[in-house]
Amino acid sequence: MAKLLLKTARGKTRSGCHLFEYWDKGQMATIGRQRAVLESGPIRMKGLMAWIGWLVVHIYYLTGFRNRLFVVMQWDWSHISYRRGARLIVEDESMKT
Repeated sequence: MAKLLLKTARGKTRSGCHLFEYWDKGQMATIGRQRAVLESGPIRMKGLMAWIGWLVVHIYYLTGFRNRLFVVMQWDWSHISYRRGARLIVEDESMKT
């Protein structure tokens, strides 16, 4: 990495390197039980189909079959049992006396 930075600083070309290209995959958000919004290029969805798309995309980008399977089973159980995921509870410092 240092060699590449030195070449760049000296104005030389960097051989063997690929330029970073950003690929905007769009935006997604779950907004409730079986509800989501999805926007990717010309595609805009909301509701159940967007929620399924959100699930598929998030599972797709996990590495390894075991991780995917474990996450699907965990999400499925939470969905069936109406259990919520982990929540962060913080103490409000302004309320202390």
